[in-house]
Amino acid sequence: MDTTQERDEKHSKTYDEQKAYLDFYNKILEIKDEQIIPLKEAVGKLRGTVYIISLIGIVFFFILGILGLDKYNSIKIEIEQSLKKNVDEAMEYYNSLGTGCSFVYSSDWKRAIPYLQVAVAKRPYEEVAFWNLMICYVNVADIESGGKLYEQAEKNDLFKVRFKSPWTFYYVGRLFLLKGLQDSKHYKTAIEFLDKAEHIASEEDSPFIIYFKVDKVIIEVLRGNVERARRLGDEIRKIDPNMEQWAEELTTEKWYREILKKDKNFPKKLFKALSATSQ
Repeated sequence: MDTTQERDEKHSKTYDEQKAYLDFYNKILEIKDEQIIPLKEAVGKLRGTVYIISLIGIVFFFILGILGLDKYNSIKIEIEQSLKKNVDEAMEYYNSLGTGCSFVYSSDWKRAIPYLQVAVAKRPYEEVAFWNLMICYVNVADIESGGKLYEQAEKNDLFKVRFKSPWTFYYVGRLFLLKGLQDSKHYKTAIEFLDKAEHIASEEDSPFIIYFKVDKVIIEVLRGNVERARRLGDEIRKIDPNMEQWAEELTTEKWYREILKKDKNFPKKLFKALSATSQ
């Protein structure tokens, strides 16, 4: 992949090239189809800019005929500056988002974070930027930064009026799972977000619903709710009979190692919950 400098040299800021650049990032994000929808919508919005420019041309001719050349030039300059500012802002957002997401999909969380921070700062209401940054904070176990990101979205009521993806609620749920290691009262909030993720996924008939159930098993084991954890484990095995293998694979992940700091015997407990219930 080209460096940032090389990309800047290759792509001048014409509308056709801007769209091509966005399409390039769309191809990156097609790795996870359910995550690309917000970007496809954004490209559609950018196409709308072309129609706006056409209308502006008509307005220019109208102003020229009614108000004269000086007023026309003044208004033309103001509109051009406004358009350039908006396009520059959009390109900075998509450059940052695309580069950050490319690092996310290669699991290079730390390198992704500064790019996604820029994207979220530019457009805090865009869900795809939010959840990818939250993924990074959770996977490097940066609970403080993840908490600030959550609080900003909660303050703007985005979980009720804007955010709709199960992945958004899933990773916020996992954030509160980690916060629960410090104060168990956060487990309740974690379950609420995971329930929301599962609900959305069930409506979409998503195969990823199993991820949300596994995190709920983890929380119930941490709470000491053995029977509840086993019932959830039974539900999971109906989807995948070999889910106990996940207990072993999780030990390589940093966020999970935070649990091991609290309870070094946790993998055995989780394996038991995900294994077949003895009759």
